[in-house]
Amino acid sequence: MSKVYHVNDDHFRYRDGVFPDDYDLVATVESEDLERVFYLTNHVESSWTDNSGVEAHSPPHRSTSMGDVVVTEEGTFRCEMIGWKKIA
Repeated sequence: MSKVYHVNDDHFRYRDGVFPDDYDLVATVESEDLERVFYLTNHVESSWTDNSGVEAHSPPHRSTSMGDVVVTEEGTFRCEMIGWKKIA
């Protein structure tokens, strides 16, 4: 199980948020695989809030993108331009 946090609107433009203070919990996903979590929380064929294995939380529901954070049992990871960076 993973928790997905999106940087809030005040910091979205510059992706300069400090986790967890400047982030909102947007989803719980039934996967520990970061790439799977990323895919499941992106609008691909429909709204990601309709994907199986995803429990959406606070709106609005934009796609997961650079600067957002996923917390798994393995740690806390920030989405980078390419891949993920472990931050805790």
